[in-house]
Amino acid sequence: MRAVIPYKKENAKSRLSPVLSQTEREEFVELMLRDVVSSLQSAGVTKIDILTTSSEGVPDELDVGLVVTEPGLNVSINSYMQNVDEPTMIIMADLPLVRSSHIKKIISYPEDVVILPGKGGGTNILFIRQPKEFTVKYNGCSFISHCEITKELGKSIR
Repeated sequence: MRAVIPYKKENAKSRLSPVLSQTEREEFVELMLRDVVSSLQSAGVTKIDILTTSSEGVPDELDVGLVVTEPGLNVSINSYMQNVDEPTMIIMADLPLVRSSHIKKIISYPEDVVILPGKGGGTNILFIRQPKEFTVKYNGCSFISHCEITKELGKSIR
């Protein structure tokens, strides 16, 4: 089992710009990334990759793989998953409340695909047992899109 974390430090959390400077927002998103990585590691996930368009801003001391890719969240993740032969968790870097117990629970479910929605209809976590068969579709109401994709593939969903 592996996890991939899409990560963008530059211009992160722009909706917080009225209350946080750009530097503060970048520090905030880095702290959240560290928390997510720590939760994954505490849950026993040993293969963790950070998917980013630039290695700048990714803390060097994190014990993770770094995959530098072209811009475009969906294209980057789908390309990444075509090279993966094991169950994969796609988890957003900005989940400040995720804990190792959450990760363990998600990977314990027997379904082919586990989808955790985000506020506004997005997808915070997507756990896929056979990632080569799946195509992600983030942006907008991605939770609904991911449910539809799962059903079209005839896969079980939670």
